[in-house]
Amino acid sequence: MHKEGNAQFFVTDKKTGGEIEINNCAHLTPNQIDQMSTQPDMILQYAAFLKDTYSDTLLTYGDQTIHLKNPEIHASVFVSLNGRPSQLFISKNRDLTQILYNFAPRNWLEPFKE
Repeated sequence: MHKEGNAQFFVTDKKTGGEIEINNCAHLTPNQIDQMSTQPDMILQYAAFLKDTYSDTLLTYGDQTIHLKNPEIHASVFVSLNGRPSQLFISKNRDLTQILYNFAPRNWLEPFKE
């Protein structure tokens, strides 16, 4: 089996809905990005890391300042399996910090279409 993935992560302020896109290269090596992009457990671990990193952080863009007290972490993840066209793997609608890391069925993943 061969999987390839693309994962874009977003830190969202719950109060304002403002969000920033994360540059994964600022936190992970290219090999870590490659591995994380297709592995649900690694995606959740990275989301927890991002929440810890950006909690209680001030972000300034021009004249706007956002205070991230308890941010949400969202991701848009697409995966290709065995050379097939990529498909949505994780929807950006989910706050990954609300998903428990356990061995239960991964019902938060999008169903794979044949």
